[in-house]
Amino acid sequence: MKRGLLIVVSGPSGVGKDTLIKRLLEVDPNLVYSVSGTTRKPRLGEKPDQNYTFLSRQKFLELADRGDFLEHATYNGQLYGTFRDRVEKARDEGQDVVLKIEVQGAEQVRRLVPDAITIFVVILAVAGIEIANETRARRAIRSLRTLSAPTTTVVRDGQPAELPVLEVVRGDLVLLEPGERVPADLRLVETVALRVNESSLTGESVPVPPRRVPVFKVSKELKDIVAQV
Repeated sequence: MKRGLLIVVSGPSGVGKDTLIKRLLEVDPNLVYSVSGTTRKPRLGEKPDQNYTFLSRQKFLELADRGDFLEHATYNGQLYGTFRDRVEKARDEGQDVVLKIEVQGAEQVRRLVPDAITIFVVILAVAGIEIANETRARRAIRSLRTLSAPTTTVVRDGQPAELPVLEVVRGDLVLLEPGERVPADLRLVETVALRVNESSLTGESVPVPPRRVPVFKVSKELKDIVAQV
């Protein structure tokens, strides 16, 4: 007889693990649900040995010390464990077994039973929200890049056009307006009331007019010799 599969359904609380397991049991008659043990109190509508096997903390710890659990873990202050004998008996009889285990316990089963199939359940709405947020962020970045990219007016092939400054190429006639900055080597063809801001080069906080400062003081005798020459 072929040994049954072990299927572990895991995920955060409230993501729909019970709903998924219920549907799997409906479509696969060879699949059985292994009821876990816990120390927490039954919730409204839960039935002993159908939803969980409810145990006292002392009894749970006794079973854990004997190795009766395939895995066990603490979640929200309560103990949860998977009964080893229930899982092994069903698998030996050729039945596939599905477990509902929190993330911590699922990791233990993955290490102890390498051939186990693990299904991690997440809420699709949360994943969708994350994808939507990432898409909006990418769009915002593209918009900021577009807004922050400086442009200038060039005459290319006889036609004026406004282009990003990084697209200026050799042969373009650039029409500069006050305040525009173009990172390119340009030759001035015609200017009107031109003023040059060299503050970024001089280190001054504000533009300063160019000044000619002699490197050394010229004596009167040297001036006379230069004048005679």
